[in-house]
Amino acid sequence: MESIKKISILYYAFFVFICCTIAAIYYNSISIILLPFIPLVLAAAFSYYKLIWLVLLATIPFAFEYNITNTLGLDMPDEPLMLLVTGIFLLLVFTKSIQIPKALWTNKIILILVLMYIWYGVTSAASSFPLYSFKYMLAKVWYIIPFTLLPTVLLQTKKDFKLVAYCVAIPLVVTVLIILYKHYSRGFLFDNINTAVAPYYRNHVTYAALLVSVMPIVVSIYIGVAKMYKKYVLLVIVILLVALFLSYSRGAWLALVVGLVSVVLVKKGWLLLSFISVMLLIVGITIWLSGNNKYIQYHPNYRKTIYHANLSDHINATFAGTDMSNAERINRWIAGVRMADENKLFGFGPNTFYHNYKPYMVTYFKTWVSDNKEKSTVHNYFLLTLIEQGWVGLLLLLSLISLTMYRLQQLYKRVTDTFCQKIILCVTAMLSIILTLNMLSDLVETDKIGSLYYLCIGLTIWLHLKHPTPLPTESQLQ
Repeated sequence: MESIKKISILYYAFFVFICCTIAAIYYNSISIILLPFIPLVLAAAFSYYKLIWLVLLATIPFAFEYNITNTLGLDMPDEPLMLLVTGIFLLLVFTKSIQIPKALWTNKIILILVLMYIWYGVTSAASSFPLYSFKYMLAKVWYIIPFTLLPTVLLQTKKDFKLVAYCVAIPLVVTVLIILYKHYSRGFLFDNINTAVAPYYRNHVTYAALLVSVMPIVVSIYIGVAKMYKKYVLLVIVILLVALFLSYSRGAWLALVVGLVSVVLVKKGWLLLSFISVMLLIVGITIWLSGNNKYIQYHPNYRKTIYHANLSDHINATFAGTDMSNAERINRWIAGVRMADENKLFGFGPNTFYHNYKPYMVTYFKTWVSDNKEKSTVHNYFLLTLIEQGWVGLLLLLSLISLTMYRLQQLYKRVTDTFCQKIILCVTAMLSIILTLNMLSDLVETDKIGSLYYLCIGLTIWLHLKHPTPLPTESQLQ
């Protein structure tokens, strides 16, 4: 009886395929032939959603921007995979096919994320451009679920963590080797780096940001790998450091140093205090410069701010205050502070900075690139949050980061399992690097860095849920 049933299903599938083939020929559309395979793909996705999640991680370095319309674009192929993974997760939770840890729902980091999402809704409703804001709000779903919630469900063994590390690191190394070869063919020139990183990265800043953010993972692999393989991983680290230098991104160089320092800080128990001190210092400098419009005294010479075609001039211009990118960054920051002062509570709405900021620029600080053809934002994620979501949004963001750092700091003190300690140090370094980068950019809103940012938060939640229980071995799970 069972064999007859299987034969009937086979005949039915063959009949559907023949009908779709005839329709494809009639309508001259090859895509119709793919329709019968959609249920098969979905069935496989539900059965192997963990594998698809790992594939998602592996596609991040290779992802490229694809504009479907003039107003709608996706990062391919990782963003469609985020949507697929999110949909599968929600269906599996709805059908109770997977069990979510009960403690997850009372975790304070999750509660802050929920409050942040509620505030996204409030500020989107009050937004100056509601459509752009609600698009932003929707996109956050397929970032938070795959990278923050799913790790708490999918990661169970040491082997799982090793798979995650390799799925992130190996594809990155492949893109780095490709880019180094392309850059080599262009003489490793400073003004050719943006061409070399295409199409995988929008510019050298994004490339360097992902490279330096993944560096702690590669170092963790080196520490944990068998002795016979250490020399190969060490060679990879050297290649990545060379690539980081040749990325010509000063922010990424600084972030690497901060990442190293953060490891020392978490061991000393000073991580959270250091973060709060930096935030207070920035607020103090901002208040001081704002008093009696003191900042105007430091405006750059419009005619001297230029883009430099070689690294030495670029570095010299940084210290001399004549570098174009720094001058324009200051221009955006001033405009952003003036915007934040106008809409303190709700802000202008998520994803609306570009559409609002130009009237707030100060003429003294405009540069040759103030027309902003790239449609980039304020180049500081914290300030961007204040501008677009008001003081409530910024305080929620700072609460999320502070609590995450506090958890990492406390976990390192309590954890006795050396493998967990390595994870804590790796997450600490990655998060510190990402936060440093976002003092000078808005990279949390990109697929490459945003995914790692939420993954750091997800791994911190996982560590907090599992501690002090050591990581189970494969045999213990069977």
